[in-house]
Amino acid sequence: ADYNEINVEGIGAIEKADIDFAREAGGVVKLFAVSKRVGGGFAVTVAPAVASRGSRAYDLDDMYNSVTIVGKYSGELAFYGAGAGKLPTAAAVVADIINSRQKGFSGCYWSSEKLKLINYDDIPENYFIRTAANEKIIRNIFADNAVIFASDYYKDQLAFLTVGITGRDLKYKLTELENAGVKVYSKLLFQN
Repeated sequence: ADYNEINVEGIGAIEKADIDFAREAGGVVKLFAVSKRVGGGFAVTVAPAVASRGSRAYDLDDMYNSVTIVGKYSGELAFYGAGAGKLPTAAAVVADIINSRQKGFSGCYWSSEKLKLINYDDIPENYFIRTAANEKIIRNIFADNAVIFASDYYKDQLAFLTVGITGRDLKYKLTELENAGVKVYSKLLFQN
């Protein structure tokens, strides 16, 4: 797989309302990199997500990162430490260069075999959506798969959580919402 084939969304489109709604729903907005083995390939994305209270990512601050790996025999393994920000990133790069020179390596430990990428929109995922307020139309389109959050501050907007829907199906339903006159402001992953 070529890194250019991976969907990458930054945090530039995140608005204050997204952060406020996430907080009111008991979460925080973070940037996530997700890789899931799907059959003979991998579904990979980098995108903003709402991390729910109680999740490892919820309490990460400043320069700290967390990586969680779920192995067939090991179960869930979590690694946590400094790794974001100018100084920790620079320190890690310098340490890698020194380590590779000391051990005689001239590159990374990558295989030349290309991995098969699965379109991330084809796997079920949880999403946190912010729209104009119209609970009736949202419930009509999403049926029982929408937990709705209202805000005391944003009276003209709602946010809702939808679980286990593919990105492709979600895009279709969000188009239905917009065609019914409901403005869609944002779509974030939801990680718990």
